Amino acid sequence: MLSAKHLSASILLPLAVSACFSSARRISFAGEGAREAVVELSSGDVRFAAYFEGYYTGRAVGRYDVELLQANRVVSRATCDLLPIIDDRQCIFRFNKERECNIVMQCSAHLDAGGPTVVRARLSIPTKPADFKLQRTDLIVGQ
Repeated sequence: MLSAKHLSASILLPLAVSACFSSARRISFAGEGAREAVVELSSGDVRFAAYFEGYYTGRAVGRYDVELLQANRVVSRATCDLLPIIDDRQCIFRFNKERECNIVMQCSAHLDAGGPTVVRARLSIPTKPADFKLQRTDLIVGQ
């Protein structure tokens, strides 16, 4: 049975990240690799957040390399660090190792023109401890 603290955090953490963006699109990853989605974006800054669910002990390093394409041309890029910024305030911990985290990442890209934009992202985790297990991570795109 879920504790009241865990239940409230499960409900409030996704809402807190969603409140940071006027529009959002999630691109889900089950492991390392590339994914893309078409997102309707306005001109201006594009911000990124992440949802991470998995477990590990020790240190892990992961990142998203993001390209924004319009009319089949790369118009902006961003590199977003995922794992080094995870801390206890952004996560729910289960069984001491399993983490569920919602993170507003310190990266952004800029679009000169709005409209349909292909968001192409590559997730890489070059440093991971032996017990590392990624269950799911989402790149959240918004403005």
